[in-house]
Amino acid sequence: MPTEAGDMNNEIFWKTPSDQFVKAEKMLHEMAKAHGLDLNAITPEEWEQTGREIREREEQSEQHPISMLATRYSKTAHTWLRSHALRQKADDAIQAIELGIRSIDEGEQEVIQMKECLDIMQWYLHFIPVKCMRAVSEAHEDDFWEELPPSERSYNGTAKITLIAIERSIKAWTLLLDMIPGEEDALIGLLATLQRLQRMLEEAFPDAQRFIRPGFDE
Repeated sequence: MPTEAGDMNNEIFWKTPSDQFVKAEKMLHEMAKAHGLDLNAITPEEWEQTGREIREREEQSEQHPISMLATRYSKTAHTWLRSHALRQKADDAIQAIELGIRSIDEGEQEVIQMKECLDIMQWYLHFIPVKCMRAVSEAHEDDFWEELPPSERSYNGTAKITLIAIERSIKAWTLLLDMIPGEEDALIGLLATLQRLQRMLEEAFPDAQRFIRPGFDE
């Protein structure tokens, strides 16, 4: 007998609607019709109102101080990452190896560490502002979440993974700060922005760390 897991991975299972699904859908429409409801009837006014509410919620989320600070960090970090400083650092490491000032192993290790820092920062560069906006937007829906404990409220989960992303980014920028002399002002400014954003999120979502991520925090 096929297992439930087997059915879930069975392409035919998903591509071919079963008789039960068809019957259930037909029954649903018949019941709705008996109660004077048309499941397919959505008036233009209802569509317009829904669209207006979505746009208003998005605008509020984008204009929230947390979202604005996260966006500013992302833009500033993106600009710096495209600067010549990183290329110059890599060229300096190669030149030091060629001149015999540093060993090949030392130079390769530094380049590898730099790449790891960059991978982390670039991975979370746009992730952070997007998740900040989502957390702020979800938190506005108080009526929807009020009956759930903090450990199950989606906005706490979003805030939690955003805080994790910020923490990892801070570590990466700090390592890079030690590797690229002459860029202290720019990098310290980015670190200060991230730390401020971290504090703002912790204040706005005090129960974020109580959220249980399935498969990670259990």
